[in-house]
Amino acid sequence: MIIIVVEAEKSGGEGIAGRRYLKFDFMWGKIKQAYYYLFYRLYLFGEAPPSNGNSDWTASGFMAILETFAYFSFVFYYKEFFNKDFKLGTYSPYFLIPMGLILVTKYFSFFRNDTWLEYYEKFDNWPLEKNKTAGTITLIVVLVILLNFALAMYLFVKNS
Repeated sequence: MIIIVVEAEKSGGEGIAGRRYLKFDFMWGKIKQAYYYLFYRLYLFGEAPPSNGNSDWTASGFMAILETFAYFSFVFYYKEFFNKDFKLGTYSPYFLIPMGLILVTKYFSFFRNDTWLEYYEKFDNWPLEKNKTAGTITLIVVLVILLNFALAMYLFVKNS
């Protein structure tokens, strides 16, 4: 959430009397909700038989894989279209920092306070039609990420 501080003068002319905080969400709440909904759908997928009981870890792992695919898609496109000499090594900061951010994000988003349980209950109580619509959008997003990664890999291998 972005918070902008606005200084306000008192009508009596005494100078700055206090601060008003204006909150600008810029869709942050919707993005966060979509992120947790993706986790919810992947959690339900992990609960399907044969389930080993660690569906929260399974869903988090799937999300980490999707985020990694999205990151490497951008890296491959960058290498293909902007910098053909770009090298991405295992110990490169271009590899370690994004992978670290993905793992830290998973910890703080899902496992630190079990925040995902609140969202699970919320999404589980949604009406069937709203759940179907959100599930369809989630499926489309996952397919776009996977197809984008496949295209990026094709271009990367073709021109290597």
